[in-house]
Amino acid sequence: MQIHVRKNQYAGFTLIELMVTVAIIAILATVALPSYQNHVMRANRSAAASFLMEVANMQERYYLDARAYAAVSYTHLTLPTSDLV
Repeated sequence: MQIHVRKNQYAGFTLIELMVTVAIIAILATVALPSYQNHVMRANRSAAASFLMEVANMQERYYLDARAYAAVSYTHLTLPTSDLV
C-alpha cells in the first residue's frame, strides 16, 4: 500500500488574499460607520423629542388643574437611554 503525498499542494489562504479581504472590510467600514452614526443620532433625537412631548403634556395637565405650571422636576421620568451610543 503506497501513500501518495503531493508536496506542492498547500491548504489555506495566501497573504494577498488576506490583504484583499482586509482592504474590502476597511472600505465597507468607512462607508457604513457614518451612516450608522447618523441613524443612531436620529433615533436619539426622536426619543428626546418624545420625552419632551411627554413632559409638556404633563405640564399642561397640571396647568388645567392648578392654574399654574409645575415648578418641581419630574424625578419619576427618566430619559430614554440607548445602548447604541
